Amino acid sequence: SNFNQINKIIKKEKPDIIFHMAAQSIVSESYIEPFKTIKSNTLGSVNILESVKTYSKESKVFIAGSAEQFENNGEPINEFTPFKANSTYSAERIYATHISRYFREKHNVQVYLGFFFHHDSPFRSNNHLNQRIINFVKDLSVESKIKFRIGDYNIQKEFNYSGDFMEAV
Repeated sequence: SNFNQINKIIKKEKPDIIFHMAAQSIVSESYIEPFKTIKSNTLGSVNILESVKTYSKESKVFIAGSAEQFENNGEPINEFTPFKANSTYSAERIYATHISRYFREKHNVQVYLGFFFHHDSPFRSNNHLNQRIINFVKDLSVESKIKFRIGDYNIQKEFNYSGDFMEAV
């Protein structure tokens, strides 16, 4: 989110490709720390796009989006599903998508958008679903009477590995 630092790097390096993957991606925390979400998800995107527009028009910029920014009415979601801001996180992702499209259309910045749906990796914190399941199973081996609590278990999600996403990108 540091414009001067991003500007300096892009001006000097003129990278071929820039991947903006940084995000405060825990939706529940976006309510608690909205400015952290705004700094990483929104300012990060704007700073990169503005620097590329000014110093490195040849750079291709990839901005990551999320399934969380789409309306979820129980049907499969795709890139044509309408947006719906249900949290600070989803609102900031929607903004990053629109500002990216603006820079592409108005300033001819080569910006690409990709929407990542549920992805997991060994770096996920303990409050993500897969990590919670793993920790529950570990705890279950010590104490057999504990209960696992989950939100709406009727929600269907696909689970993907982050490394596979990055290989595809």
